[in-house]
Amino acid sequence: MAKQRRLFRVSERIQAILATTLPRLSDPRLDLITITSVVTTTDLMLAKVYWTTLGGGKRREDVAEGLQAASGLLRSVVAKELKLRTAPSLRFYYDETFDVQNQIDELMERVSALEGADQSEQSESVLQGSNGNVGKASDKRSLSLIASEEA
Repeated sequence: MAKQRRLFRVSERIQAILATTLPRLSDPRLDLITITSVVTTTDLMLAKVYWTTLGGGKRREDVAEGLQAASGLLRSVVAKELKLRTAPSLRFYYDETFDVQNQIDELMERVSALEGADQSEQSESVLQGSNGNVGKASDKRSLSLIASEEA
């Protein structure tokens, strides 16, 4: 249990160090990056750093290259700040959580739009009287006329 807490604290500390160090670097590829999480191995030899940024595929590629180029410098900064015997190697991974969330939101909007269209078609068919007239739910007079014709 204590070891898990230590891993969590070290991961949080690495995230904070990277978040404050990245904006100070002169590489323009590393602008507007958010470090979303850091996961360290139990032996603290490897830290998986998850990041995200605004922009499309080309922007992601540029950021990934910039992070790879700066990984040695970032590792040395982390080592100095953490004061561990050995600093963990940093591996950078794009965090796809926000992209997946956006895709799910778009799908949910499509489903609700389709359900709305299906419900309006169903209400029109229910309101259609024996004489073929279509009544609208918002027109109470039409509904009462249809009901009286069917009775």
